[in-house]
Amino acid sequence: LELPFHYFRVPLRSPTERCRGPLLHWLPATNQSELRMASAEAPAARPILYSYWRSSCSHRVRIALNLKGIDYEYRAVNLLKGEQSDPEFMKLNPMKFVPALVDGDAVIGDSYAIALYLEDKYPQRPLLPQDLKKKALNIQIASIVCSGIQPLHNLTLVVSTDYALLSI
Repeated sequence: LELPFHYFRVPLRSPTERCRGPLLHWLPATNQSELRMASAEAPAARPILYSYWRSSCSHRVRIALNLKGIDYEYRAVNLLKGEQSDPEFMKLNPMKFVPALVDGDAVIGDSYAIALYLEDKYPQRPLLPQDLKKKALNIQIASIVCSGIQPLHNLTLVVSTDYALLSI
């Protein structure tokens, strides 16, 4: 992912603060009118992100939403309090994982799938390079993180491992 340095001059919002609109101050001046035009064509309903502030998967989605300048609603799901087991949340994601994104009638419950969905649905400010080889390399690295590194951080795996060790 090739990003100019200026995207990181302003820190991301606090995850508890609701997104108030496109982050135009993050954009190069040449792209501001393009984003305003794309935002004007966007549907009235904002995507809703169900997220936990300490979740690295949720953090990836918040970064993608902010880099793309997508106005969204943030709804906190406290994993330590077991809010992922709430029947209403389980209708969105029966696996009880965050993040979950609701965008109109689309419900996506995986950070990698959400990032790819956002890339296709909201083409303004692409996250992936246009060059096919560079794009494939980005997707390869994301797959390695999702399948090789990330599972070691999942609360479900930690609890299952602890339970298995206790029953030995």
